[in-house]
Amino acid sequence: MKLSVLLLCALVAVQAALLAAPSAQAKGLQVGYYNKKCRKGVDVEGVIMWHIKRAIKKNPRVGAALVRLVFHDCFVRGCDGSREAPANIGLAAFDVLEEIKADLERKCRGVVSCSDILVYAARDATKILSRGHIDYKVPGGRLDGMYSSAYEAQAELPDSTFTAQQLIDNFARKNFDAEEMVILSGAHSIGMAHCSSFRGRLTAPSGEINRDYRNLLNYKCHQSANPAVVNNVRDEDYKTVARFMPGFKSRVRKIRDLCCRINGS
Repeated sequence: MKLSVLLLCALVAVQAALLAAPSAQAKGLQVGYYNKKCRKGVDVEGVIMWHIKRAIKKNPRVGAALVRLVFHDCFVRGCDGSREAPANIGLAAFDVLEEIKADLERKCRGVVSCSDILVYAARDATKILSRGHIDYKVPGGRLDGMYSSAYEAQAELPDSTFTAQQLIDNFARKNFDAEEMVILSGAHSIGMAHCSSFRGRLTAPSGEINRDYRNLLNYKCHQSANPAVVNNVRDEDYKTVARFMPGFKSRVRKIRDLCCRINGS
């Protein structure tokens, strides 16, 4: 728990940063790609940031949704994932991307790809979620794919039932090592997950999962057929936490106080 609170800012952004990094070497991609592609006065990255700030202000979960979306989309064929794959259950923030695309079409018609919008949006979301501590340059110039396969998305995306070795092998096929895989997985310290993605883990031996947390998750997962539950207990509603994990709130407050002192805020 302490790790996820203190290092949240670092872990959230690396997912988008590492996914974008291999593409930076592709021919034609460059930082500031859109600087001279639109009419004078149109700041493509600025437009995207404006929309992301507004969206997260209305609903903070949008930031987590964009981080997840860039992973699920760009892990397959280079931003050609399919919404129809079972592994993509719960993907969100499409409406935000559509608003950005519509705005840019009005200001710079037929120039900015949806793939670039997604990668920029995820970068901006991580910057906002980290309160400005994380900011990295993203090259532009991607072309939108003409092919999307639910079969490929399901086959290539890591499954929630994978063992540690299966996860390592899965990421290795995308040229990520085990350390990078762990860093990318840190993005799961924000956002939500459907119970179907982890219900099988709730029968693990007592030494592999906190008993009180197991009881909390079992309670939440029985509220409906397949509800979404927050990924981190620190974001759970207090009444539920107090019922199943007494004293947790005070421990989280101490960790957050330590985090604020470290960050100087």
